[in-house]
Amino acid sequence: MKRLIGGLFAAFALLIGATIYIAYRSWDGLVDRRYSEAGANEFAEREAEARAGFTATLPDRYRAGENRFRAVLSISSGPLRGARVTLDAMRIEGPRNDRSFSLQEEAPGAYAADVFLPLPGQWTFSLSVDADPLHARRRWTAVAQPSDAAGAFRGDGGRRGPLLPLPTDSLPWMRV
Repeated sequence: MKRLIGGLFAAFALLIGATIYIAYRSWDGLVDRRYSEAGANEFAEREAEARAGFTATLPDRYRAGENRFRAVLSISSGPLRGARVTLDAMRIEGPRNDRSFSLQEEAPGAYAADVFLPLPGQWTFSLSVDADPLHARRRWTAVAQPSDAAGAFRGDGGRRGPLLPLPTDSLPWMRV
């Protein structure tokens, strides 16, 4: 009986240790810096957005490297002018590649900035709009595709194409 209890205790301790390790390794760091303030004001801000008729048109394609990010913002009375707009780009794998960009108004309601995403993969974006009395935030996740620029392993000047030909005759499951 002692061995059974000792074995269960060891299994439980091992399971707890594995859970802590997995939680530590998979933590993405995506915690809002103003968590309690944002939580308290979230519903009031959403109601104010709905009353103002706030809409945001955002890009849907991203590439690793330089991107021209352009957001078209409007309210029920027309384009949103004179707002302070910030874009935060956060890498899912951890906070070391997180970026923040201030968008400048190019045209009435159109805000833009050059956004550099250092790596391809999954990114979480957060657009913050401050135009008294309106305070809006939009969050979304997108995949930044690899850049078309020539790299160390691509000798074809950035053109798409196979890096290495596959010998399909030696791989029976690849035969067509």
